[in-house]
Amino acid sequence: MQETRRLPRYPLLPATLIGRLAVDSRYRGQRLGVTLVADAVARTASAEPAAFTLLVNAKDNTAADFYRKLGFVPLASRPLTLFLPIATALKLFA
Repeated sequence: MQETRRLPRYPLLPATLIGRLAVDSRYRGQRLGVTLVADAVARTASAEPAAFTLLVNAKDNTAADFYRKLGFVPLASRPLTLFLPIATALKLFA
């Protein structure tokens, strides 16, 4: 994977775990989920201590598809756990 070549050579990397995000079914399709993720990116980027990546544990494949469309990449060993490096996220949500 291309991302792993860019990872720092540390035994642990700081990450921010996004809790379950949900949008009421009456408001789906209005890009509110994207707005919630963009807010998480902004908060993580300005938080102390700094985090290298965002992580999310998708509830199911539908949720995982949503995150993949936003640029998140599944972990090979846990396909419903996805990550997005902060540097990449800042470019995507600028």
